[in-house]
Amino acid sequence: MDEVPGVLGVKQSAGDMKLFADLIRRAKPENMIFSAVDALLYLSYKLGAPGSIAAILTAAPGPSVKLWDAVIDQDWETAKDLHEKLMPLWDAIGLDNMPSLCKYAQKLQGLESGHARRPTAPATDEQKEKVKEALINLNLDLGELASVQPLDGLVALVSSGLDLKDALLDGKDRHIKGAASKIEDENVAFSGSLLLVQSVS
Repeated sequence: MDEVPGVLGVKQSAGDMKLFADLIRRAKPENMIFSAVDALLYLSYKLGAPGSIAAILTAAPGPSVKLWDAVIDQDWETAKDLHEKLMPLWDAIGLDNMPSLCKYAQKLQGLESGHARRPTAPATDEQKEKVKEALINLNLDLGELASVQPLDGLVALVSSGLDLKDALLDGKDRHIKGAASKIEDENVAFSGSLLLVQSVS
């Protein structure tokens, strides 16, 4: 990251945990490696990831935040339990039409987010049933809004070290809006693509 002035962090989405571990191990303390390995966020956090940028966060934001909090609190039993309950959800949504499946999961939790754009295929009845079963397995009260509302299909959990509490990062307009009332604690929602950069005076 030192080769590109101003870049503070990257999103690692390859499913190779050895590669992810190598990046974490070799990165400087100020270089942040965010995880997008949806099925292994628990292990990513334990390896030192300062947060995550992943599709599963939009499908089950509440349990995803609880997983992060459990790791931070070193409550390994709770973290492992949440990890195991989130795995079936990833199995259900980690398909070619993932945007449609994430939006269906949001709809079940009371957040109407519309339909995925073409060429993404709509969710089939069989896929919908698997998503619903996975959410019930997470003990979610379907029909109620999740504790953290995803914005524009992408949610990121980041550590407070970024000093972005109560900030909404809008990747489309490339600016930061402060005092976003719906964002709590260290949960920052990102709209559009993400690149962490350092401001230049």
